[in-house]
Amino acid sequence: MDRLGLVVLLAASIGFAQESSDFRPASSNVPGAEYPRIDGAGRVQVRIRAPEATAVRLGFWSGPKLDMEKQPDGSFAVTTEPLDPGFHYYTLFVDGAEVSDPGSRAFFGGGRHASAVEIPEAGVDFYAVKDVPHGDVRSKRYFSKVTGSWRRLLVYTPPGYDREPKRVYPVLYIQHGGGEDETGWATQGRADAILDNLIAAGQAKPMLVVMADGNLPAPGGARGYSDAAVDVFARELLEAIVPFVEAEYRVRDDAAGRALAGLSMGGGQTFLVGLRNKDRFGALGVFSTGLFGGIGRRPAGGPAIPPFDAEERVPGLLSDAASFNDALRVLYVSVGEQDPRFEATKKVVAELRSHGLNVELASFPGEHEWQVWRKSLHDFAQRIFTERTGIAEKRPVFGGACRVCPWGTMAEVVQAAMRPYGYDVQVCYNCNRADAPRFVSEARLPPPYQPDPAVPEVLAPRNAPGLGPVDFGATAIQFLRDAYRGKGFYAGEKPRTNLRLIANIQDPTYVLVAARADSGITDLSQVRQKVWPVRILEAGIGRDSSRILAYYGLSKEVVEAAGGRVGRSHEDREAFDVVIGGGGGMSTAPEWSIWTEISQEQDLRFIELPDDLLAELAREGEQQRGTIPVGLYPGVTRPIPTVVRTGTVVYGRDDLPDAFAYDVAKALDEQQHLLQWRHLSFSYNVHAVWRGYEVPLHPGAARYYRERGYMK
Repeated sequence: MDRLGLVVLLAASIGFAQESSDFRPASSNVPGAEYPRIDGAGRVQVRIRAPEATAVRLGFWSGPKLDMEKQPDGSFAVTTEPLDPGFHYYTLFVDGAEVSDPGSRAFFGGGRHASAVEIPEAGVDFYAVKDVPHGDVRSKRYFSKVTGSWRRLLVYTPPGYDREPKRVYPVLYIQHGGGEDETGWATQGRADAILDNLIAAGQAKPMLVVMADGNLPAPGGARGYSDAAVDVFARELLEAIVPFVEAEYRVRDDAAGRALAGLSMGGGQTFLVGLRNKDRFGALGVFSTGLFGGIGRRPAGGPAIPPFDAEERVPGLLSDAASFNDALRVLYVSVGEQDPRFEATKKVVAELRSHGLNVELASFPGEHEWQVWRKSLHDFAQRIFTERTGIAEKRPVFGGACRVCPWGTMAEVVQAAMRPYGYDVQVCYNCNRADAPRFVSEARLPPPYQPDPAVPEVLAPRNAPGLGPVDFGATAIQFLRDAYRGKGFYAGEKPRTNLRLIANIQDPTYVLVAARADSGITDLSQVRQKVWPVRILEAGIGRDSSRILAYYGLSKEVVEAAGGRVGRSHEDREAFDVVIGGGGGMSTAPEWSIWTEISQEQDLRFIELPDDLLAELAREGEQQRGTIPVGLYPGVTRPIPTVVRTGTVVYGRDDLPDAFAYDVAKALDEQQHLLQWRHLSFSYNVHAVWRGYEVPLHPGAARYYRERGYMK
């Protein structure tokens, strides 16, 4: 549950009369109940009629108890400060007795039924009930030979399940946390709405979801993550639940068609049972487990709690990671960023990865709470039951960017170019910015989708479900070179010497300097001579502004000490005298659109830089001398000497098969026409396509260029 700051806002004499009219009954109320109520800021009003009580307190589970004020009509009331978005359990204490709020529906959590309120999260609706086809949540009883008793589970069936009697579906078994039961995911977690919306959007495969009760009697009262407790759950799952589901429903009975996931206690059960039985499940989702640490309390005078030992709990997990990679399509771990388990989880995942285990790690804002687990299910469900990716399957993953960006455009060029050679290239549209070489170098999995207010989803679409590690990608030549050397954006990081060039496609980016006509500035040397403070806007891409300013004895500190300003904020854009940065012949890309916009809004005078400064920029930035073409932007009325960065590179790792790098190089050469009719000035130059400056050329690509006579 989130940290809650709570305060009584109303005195008894005031009541609720002066409260905002924005308050409305909570969505979790019983029919007809006016309280509890919430407002647009996330505050909660709770009111209970208890005329004979002397003291009533409100207790949200992660916050302090609040004294409720007695009202003239005999009721008790309180208003909280704004709560974080999500699902919040609470109870009332009436003269010391803990009771549920009669105005709220009951939710099983903490080993008992409790009250709760739902605070909406702005812009988040993936768990809302929408106008899409809906599946069913069915209650089924089964007899367990493990416990010798009748037990219940809930089964989500996707839309159309009953109308397609011959169709067989994959199945996700998902477990609740400690103190909850089989109703948790269906009620608090809203699993059915999450799956309905994903399936309707084509973002997840239609699947069944089985929600079982993980509370089981174990020998000696064993609980938690002890082997005795885990072994009982394993028997119940594998000997009772899975056979019952496969007999009653049309589900797949192979490992690739089964997934197992869980939150908190259920996450630990998933990790241990799933990995110890890797031949039974093809995907595992471990959400916010305390198995890795972060929750242990050392008993007074007792021994320290030992750190989590992955090899001890799952023999072979570290010493034979390859066998687990071969067996599992997805091993997914998630945690809330404010959860006490966060650091311990990151540490264990880092250890697993260091031994070669493929682990996907996701984190979401929040503590140990349902909002994190809803987002975890939403993310995990998109990754399972999909086709394998990778070079061996001829479905390599390409790290690109948005469709109007150079790297995203190049991704779609590569995708089309390699199709005739039997490859189905899968594009990651958000493996961008300076992170691009990191994704390729470290064979990272594509990151979760994050909306970008500057780029609509149609231009930066969500990645296809289930993408594996990024195999190769596109970036700017300077990013590739800097990542290889451990310089620039990658200063302080270990040089990524496993990166290799495959093709350098020409795509000019010009260093531009301009001043507003009304500033009177025609040469940057005037900046130190003027009596007024100068306002400098850094625009577009590139890191040349500091070098240019330094040539004239200027810096951000010098300009600001004189009362001026240097920056790239909205405020800087609205009021500037000089603008410095990189731009090119593409007006729609977020990196460059600012040049198009300000050159249309302002009367700019483009400034020619001294020859010795251009020579320095070309040498230090490994750029080429060139000319800004007339008409590139309004105000460029003559050819202006500058320096040009010329490469959007396709690159990979040194472990890519030579045959694959050869195929990429060949496809781009033989399909050069795909570079034409783009909104970018792409061109294929046989004298430069193999040049990576300091970055070595991949041997497979080198073999192709030598065969063609492009290089010796």
